[in-house]
Amino acid sequence: QIDGLEKLRIGRQSLYDTPEYLSFDGALAITEPDENGTSLGVYGGLPFRAYESERSEGRIAGSWIETEPWRGGRVRFDYLYLKDELAAQEESNNFMAVSFWQTFDRWLRLRGNYSFVEGRSRDAEIAATYYNPENDITIQALYKELLTTQRLLASEIDPLYETLVQYEPYRQARLIVAKGLGDHWLVEGGTEIRRLANGGDEGQYNREFERY
Repeated sequence: QIDGLEKLRIGRQSLYDTPEYLSFDGALAITEPDENGTSLGVYGGLPFRAYESERSEGRIAGSWIETEPWRGGRVRFDYLYLKDELAAQEESNNFMAVSFWQTFDRWLRLRGNYSFVEGRSRDAEIAATYYNPENDITIQALYKELLTTQRLLASEIDPLYETLVQYEPYRQARLIVAKGLGDHWLVEGGTEIRRLANGGDEGQYNREFERY
């Protein structure tokens, strides 16, 4: 145990709380929260990608600060540097994000995030979840926008570029309602709709849709 540190870990890391899932061999340190619930995290190492036949020459380094500025609320700022030795070229990206979580009562939670790549807005998302165990009902709503054309990026940010090529800006909304009926039955329904910012960009993978 080290004074002031909540966690110090060396070895293979899997980080789910970062804006993008990260897996790497390296080190992670997180400070203990202070009286305001504020903590810092830093990490870095060599990326590990299970789908690669040999280790990439890339690098991962990042940090975050997380705080609880008011009751039921949490805010987090992330910075991430990625270097990826791709087949055709080397790609380096600076990634930043701000995220928040808010609990309004026992049953309603709200979260959102806004991210930047190379100083340009990348995407924004806001989601709400309502769960009432007394009535066994769950409602989930999500709204997301891709704010700029997503071109070639480091694999951790965009692992599907070789398949999808560039991705055009879009708006997407989802609503799901689920109701339990007794101990063994559940009825669920929902819809998801995507609209391109420019309908003329529609192609094989940049598509609009409505799903029910």
